[in-house]
Amino acid sequence: MKIISSNIHVPFFELPLEVRFLYWLGATCALHELGSWSLTTNDFTAALACIWDGEQFTPADAADFPRMSKRLLPLLAKFAPRHELPLFRARRTRWNRCA
Repeated sequence: MKIISSNIHVPFFELPLEVRFLYWLGATCALHELGSWSLTTNDFTAALACIWDGEQFTPADAADFPRMSKRLLPLLAKFAPRHELPLFRARRTRWNRCA
């Protein structure tokens, strides 16, 4: 797929569906690492758009799934309410591992 191998920034709302899904999947795994919090779908989408455009990610970044999850972890933590961040990191097992 030509668009995924592109190294040029494309605004979030102009991304093809495949790239947006890969990005959403990486963000969901990063969200799982942080622990779930009560973000609505609209708030989560707005946070993802803000991060994508602010960090100038490219479609090639979204295609590198493990790297994207690790890069999103500290960025998504800024959008979480302080009282809902976990005090400890959950033990990773083969069943709850995303990346």
